[in-house]
Amino acid sequence: MKNKKGFTLLELLVVVLIIGILAAVALPQYQKAVIKSRITQVLPLIRAVVDAQDIYYIVNNKYAESFEDLAVDFDCPSDWTCVMGINVWGGNKANKVEAYYKTGTLGINYYYDYSGSQIYFRKLYCWAKIEDKKAVDICKTFGPRLEESGGFDRYLIQ
Repeated sequence: MKNKKGFTLLELLVVVLIIGILAAVALPQYQKAVIKSRITQVLPLIRAVVDAQDIYYIVNNKYAESFEDLAVDFDCPSDWTCVMGINVWGGNKANKVEAYYKTGTLGINYYYDYSGSQIYFRKLYCWAKIEDKKAVDICKTFGPRLEESGGFDRYLIQ
């Protein structure tokens, strides 16, 4: 009688089950890591815009209203939308640069001119919709919480 080598169906099912469990645990962490890496791609771009805005203000006594007016190459990463514009809470002049993720539940803001709460003025911060736990967890990794308002958590990026 020959000695048969191989795996039984039960052994194969156990291995597939273990791989499935590991994948289910690892995938969310991997997705968070990918989004956080994209944020780290956006941060130098935002900082470059802020520096360019400061120079533009010194020369023109006002802030630029579009990326084209600035002496900076700005290429927003895929899955992100980058804008420079008017504070969504009011105002009539360009006063911020913002990048937000495709889901609309996570983003980065910097107000270079802000007449409202000084909590945001000249601070780079991550914002996340409170109901998106993954987005909040990502923002938490950057620094201390500034505040929660309007359904968003905001965390200072240090």
